[in-house]
Amino acid sequence: MSTSELISKAAHVATLQKIDEVLNLDPVDRHSYFQLKYFVINKEPTHQSKLWRCIREVAARKDTIEGIMLR
Repeated sequence: MSTSELISKAAHVATLQKIDEVLNLDPVDRHSYFQLKYFVINKEPTHQSKLWRCIREVAARKDTIEGIMLR
């Protein structure tokens, strides 16, 4: 194998390793802070409904944490 072929093969291996690193990352499965602020909470018309929405969101997060702990 020539030097250029070895370099090319090493570059491919390095690229595949980087792709594996990206694919092994766990995506965040939640709303972003922007979504929470502007679409989840602020879509509610009154202060009381915004507070209840916050309580429901916290309860949903708690359920998720409990589900993870059961695994």
